[in-house]
Amino acid sequence: MRGELKAKFRPIVELALDFSSGHNKAIVKKNRERVEYLKEGQNFTFKTMGDREDERKGLFKTALIQKGADVMWFTNKNDEGVVYHHHFKPFPVSALALLLTAIECCIDEWATGTRTDIPFTTQDYRSVYEVHLKCLREFEKHTREHGLLKKICKKIYTNGR
Repeated sequence: MRGELKAKFRPIVELALDFSSGHNKAIVKKNRERVEYLKEGQNFTFKTMGDREDERKGLFKTALIQKGADVMWFTNKNDEGVVYHHHFKPFPVSALALLLTAIECCIDEWATGTRTDIPFTTQDYRSVYEVHLKCLREFEKHTREHGLLKKICKKIYTNGR
């Protein structure tokens, strides 16, 4: 499933996060800087990114999350999110953490400035997944009063259907 997710998700991440192919020095430099920016403070998890914390808006509301869920679990009536809807309503927090981890893996492929295939293995990305899961649980704990994570997961499922 990890490999399938990354394979389906890679072109979406590349386009959405504005990576450019080519070996021109300016392009390579731009891609490396883009990776640093996206990973700094987990900017890639925000709907609106910013250089400062007060500029970032919509934590865990990036359109990439919905696109990843759609392409992996809700593309057609035979996909797992539709067939096994009782497991996806609301969208599982563990699946959300997996999507964030896949986004990060796709970003990591651009770290040198040109895309280099990086295997999306448990060995290499388990700790990244666990950090995302922990972050989601902390977010849930701190926003429990408003039920934000529950609302985000419900919306991912509803929009995926």
